[in-house]
Amino acid sequence: MTEKCININLDDNWVMEGLDFTQGQVRKAYEPDYKPKDPVKAKVPGIAQCALLEAGKIDDPIYEMNNEKILWVEDKEWWFFKDFTVPENIEGNNYQLVFEGITYRANVWLDGIAIGHQEGMFLRTYYDITRFVKPGSKHRLTLRIRTLENSSMDRPGGEVRRTMVSSQGVVAPFSYFWNWSPHLVPVGIWKSVWLKITGGVFLDNPFVRAKINWDGDTAACAEITTSVEMNSHFTGEQQVTLKGKISGVDFNCPELTFSKQVTLSPGAQEIPGVTVTLETPKLWWPNGLGEHPLYRMDIWVEDANGNLLDKIDTEFGVREIEMLHNTDDIWVQKVHGQTHRLFSIVGNPHPWTFCVNKKKVFVRGTNWLPVDNLFRFTEDRYRAVLDKVEDANLNMMRIWGGGVQETELFYRMCDRRGIMTWAETWFCCGSYPVMPHDLFIKCAINQIKCQRNHPSMVMWSGGNEFNPDEPENKELVDKIQKAHEENDPTRPFHRGSPYKGDRHGGLLMLPTRTSNKYNGDILVGHARLVLFRSEVAVTRSIPELESVKKFIGKKNIWPINKKVWEYHHACVLEQERDAKEYGGTADLEHWMMSGQLVHGQNHRHNLEFCRQYKYWSSGCMQWQINGSWPSFHREIIDWYGLPKPAFYAYKRAAQDYLVVADMDKYVFDANEMFSVEVHGVSDKQYDSGECTVKAVIYDNQMKKMKEQETKIHLITDASVKAFTFQWKVPADYLEKVFFLALEMRKGGEVIATNLYWVGTSAYSRPDKTMNIDGDGWKVQVSKKKDEAKWKDCFLPSYWAKPKKSPEDKETVFYTKDFTIPKNWAPAATELEFFCQGLEGNDEVFFNGKRIGKTEEEMTILIRPDDLIYTKNESDKKSKVMVAENVIKKGNRQNIRVCSDPFTTPNLIKRFYKIPMKSVKWGDKNNIEIRLTGKFASGISEQIFIRQASTPKQQKAVIDYNNKGGYLADMRNLKITGLDTLVKFPGAKPKIEL
Repeated sequence: MTEKCININLDDNWVMEGLDFTQGQVRKAYEPDYKPKDPVKAKVPGIAQCALLEAGKIDDPIYEMNNEKILWVEDKEWWFFKDFTVPENIEGNNYQLVFEGITYRANVWLDGIAIGHQEGMFLRTYYDITRFVKPGSKHRLTLRIRTLENSSMDRPGGEVRRTMVSSQGVVAPFSYFWNWSPHLVPVGIWKSVWLKITGGVFLDNPFVRAKINWDGDTAACAEITTSVEMNSHFTGEQQVTLKGKISGVDFNCPELTFSKQVTLSPGAQEIPGVTVTLETPKLWWPNGLGEHPLYRMDIWVEDANGNLLDKIDTEFGVREIEMLHNTDDIWVQKVHGQTHRLFSIVGNPHPWTFCVNKKKVFVRGTNWLPVDNLFRFTEDRYRAVLDKVEDANLNMMRIWGGGVQETELFYRMCDRRGIMTWAETWFCCGSYPVMPHDLFIKCAINQIKCQRNHPSMVMWSGGNEFNPDEPENKELVDKIQKAHEENDPTRPFHRGSPYKGDRHGGLLMLPTRTSNKYNGDILVGHARLVLFRSEVAVTRSIPELESVKKFIGKKNIWPINKKVWEYHHACVLEQERDAKEYGGTADLEHWMMSGQLVHGQNHRHNLEFCRQYKYWSSGCMQWQINGSWPSFHREIIDWYGLPKPAFYAYKRAAQDYLVVADMDKYVFDANEMFSVEVHGVSDKQYDSGECTVKAVIYDNQMKKMKEQETKIHLITDASVKAFTFQWKVPADYLEKVFFLALEMRKGGEVIATNLYWVGTSAYSRPDKTMNIDGDGWKVQVSKKKDEAKWKDCFLPSYWAKPKKSPEDKETVFYTKDFTIPKNWAPAATELEFFCQGLEGNDEVFFNGKRIGKTEEEMTILIRPDDLIYTKNESDKKSKVMVAENVIKKGNRQNIRVCSDPFTTPNLIKRFYKIPMKSVKWGDKNNIEIRLTGKFASGISEQIFIRQASTPKQQKAVIDYNNKGGYLADMRNLKITGLDTLVKFPGAKPKIEL
C-alpha cells in the first residue's frame, strides 16, 4: 500500500565534525561520500557542546569553571551529517525538508547539491526537495553551522564591547552571558528536523479562534473559527475540499466537523476562516480557578476524488481574555515612588488586570528562563519546574525576552497545568540599532504562529528592559507590534516590559524602612504601590548543599573559594551581609541558611503586599523561578529541580487564602510602638462569609505578650482590613527578636496562618521623643538660600527623582517649623537632633544656631561589574564635627544602600545636642539642614528630636549597626510550638561535607 501524506522525523543518527573556517569547503565535506575524520555522534535536537560532552570530548562545563575551557567550540564551524532513506512505499507529490530551529547560520546540502542557507535562531525554514528525492534510495543531508562571527569575544573580559556581537543577530541574549548565565553560545540544530511528504498541497500554521457567547456568567456556546495556510505545488488551479474535526483531549465530547470547497491557485495562500458552533463548551481556566480542558482540531485537505493531500492538527482551549483597568490606576501610577526606568510610566497606564472568562484574576506569578545552557529542553527538565509552579498555586509565567522561543512541548505542558504565559521577543536590556529588521520580524511572526493556539498564552511583549519608543528602537518595535496585530489580534501586545504601568525591581525591606531593587528609592506608605510587578528581582540565596556538591568541588565549598563561587554568580558580599544579619559568618550551615531566609522573606513580602492592596495592584511575578545552570543567584528552584527555601516562602504567600501584616521595616527600637495593619485576603471566586482573624505577639521565649482578634466578612476576590495591631516594645527589650503570629479561621477551620519575626535595636527610645519627618518640610537647591525658592516636600526622601547630587557649589536646604511640647520643659535635661540618614556633608541649625556638622566621604562604595561584585575602600578620612569640637570618625562605617549586591545602609549617625536655652517650649521652633558634596542626595531615614543620649548609648547604636546582626537572636531560639499552628524548626544538625 502506498502513502502520499506522511511526516518523517529526521532527528536520529546524526554525526558532526568541527572544522576551522573554510576547511570544510576545501575538503568538500558537503559531498555525499564524505567521511568525517573525527566524527562525533550528535543528538537532534541538540547543540555541538552537548554532543562533545556526551562523547567525552570536553569536561562538564557546569562544574566549577570548566566552561572557560570550551570557548574554542564557538570559533569553529560544525558540520552535521545525516543519511536517510525514504521508504519505497511512499509516493508523494511533494517533499518538504523542515528545520524547526538552527543556531545560528547554516548552509544546507542534499546529496552534494546546495539547497539553501538560513540565519536566525527562531525561524522555521522549508526546502522543497521534491526533484531530488528517490524513494528507496539513500540520501545525504549536510549542514555547515556556525555562530555569529566573533561570538566568543562578546563576553566579560572579551575583546569587544559587551553585546556588540549579540545585538547584531536574532539570538538568545542570555547565552552571551548574564548575571545568572555563563557565556556559552550554542551552535547546532536545536529543534527537530522533518521530512514532510504531501500529495501536492502543504498545510501549515492553523489558527483556531474561539468566541464565547455568554448567557449571564455561563458559556452557552462558542463560535470556533479555523483558518489555515495552504501551499499548492500544482501548476494550475485545483478544486479541493478542506475538512476539519473537533474532539476532546482526554475527555469525550460529540465530534464537530466542517467541510469547505476551495479553489486553490499555485503557491501559498491563506484560506479564510471556517466557523462552527460548539455548544456548552468546556472552558479553560488558569491554575486555581478551575480545570484546563483542551480540544483537538484535525484539519485535512482532499482532492476532487477524495484522495488525501495533506493533514495537520493542533490543540486549543476555549477561554476569553480581557484586560481591565486597575482601581484608581492613574493615581497609583502617580504616587508610586520607584524612579528607575521612568520611561515605563510615561502617559496613562495600560489596563493591567487580567480577566479570564469574566473573572478577574490576581496574578501570582514568576519569570521563566531557559532550563539549560546546553539546550537539553526535555520533558523531565520542564516537569521538574512546572509541576512545582502548579503545586505552588502560581498562575502565570513571563517568558523572559533574553531567553529562547520556547518549545511546543513547553506550551503544551503549560496548557495542561493552567499556567498562563506572557511571551516576549528578543529585545533585552539595551538598544539594537544594527539589528536586521526583516529577519527579526520573520522570527517574531514564526513565534506568533507557533504559539497562538495555546490557551495558556495570554499576552505578547516586545522585549525586556529597553525603551521601545526611543529612536534606535521605535521603527523595529512598530513593525513587531504590527506583526502581532496582524497575526494574532486575539491577545494584547505591549511594546516592552516595563512599559505603561508595570514595573521591574521589587520592594526591598531594610531594617528601618522599605527601599526597592533599583536606585535605593525611599518608599513610604503608598509610594510602595505599583500597578503590576512583572519582575521582582530581590536578593539571592545558595542552593541546598546536596546541589552545591554537584557543581562545586569539596575543597572549594568551605572555606568559600570566592573565584569559583562568583563564576557561578555568587554575590559573596551579599551572602556575608545575610549571614551577619542572623548572627555570624563562622560556619557554612549558618552562611547558607541566612541567605535562604532573607531571599524567602523578600519574595514573600512582595507578593503579600501586592495581594493586600488588590486591585490597586493586580499582580506580582518574582524573578526567577529557575536557572539555566547551577548558580547562587535569584532562582527559587535550582537547576537540579530542588526548591530553595525561598520557593516555600513564596508558595505560602500564593495560597488562595492569606492573612497578612503590612510591615515596612523589620527592626524596632525598644520602647517604640510596633504598629501594623492586618488584612484577610481571598482569591476565591466566591464569598467566603464570616471569618475570624487573630494576631498574637510572642517574645523570644515564646511567651504570649499580646493578642487581638476580630471578625471580618471576606468577600469574593478581595482584601479586607481586620484591624490595626499595636504593641509597645518593652523598654528593656534590646537586641532581641519577637514574633507576630497571624491566623484566619472560617468556622472551626484554620484557612490561613502567617508568621513574622522582628528584631529590636540596641537603643531604647526615651519617652520624650518626637519624630519630625513626614509633611511640613520645605526644600530648595541653590547656591544661596532664597526665600522665594522653597518647595513643599515629604521626608524621608531624595530631593530629585531619580536621586542625584547638586551642582558644584550648590547646597540642598531643608527647613521645618515644629512645636516641642511645653510639658517636656520642667523635667527635661538635654535634647538632641538624631538622624542616621543624612546623605552628604551636612550642617544642622536649630533656631538659627548651628548644632552640628559632618564632613563625609564614602568609605565603602559597592557596585556590580561584569563578572564579579567588588568592594572599593576609600583612603580618605572623614571628619565629624559636633558643635565646634572636631573628633575623628575612627573605624565607623559609612555605607549607602545598594541592591546589587544587597547592602544595608549604615551611614554616619548624627547625634547633635540642642542647647536648652535655645528651645522655645510649647512654641514654634525651626530646624534647618544643609547638605553639600557629591553624595548630597537627600535624607533617607527618620529625624528625631529627643532626650539626649549618653556616649554609652551612642556607642551601642553604632556598634549594633556596624555588626549588622539585626536578627542574630534567632540563633538562640529553643524548639517550641505556637498555639496558632505555626512551629519553629529546631537547630539543624551540622552540615557534613
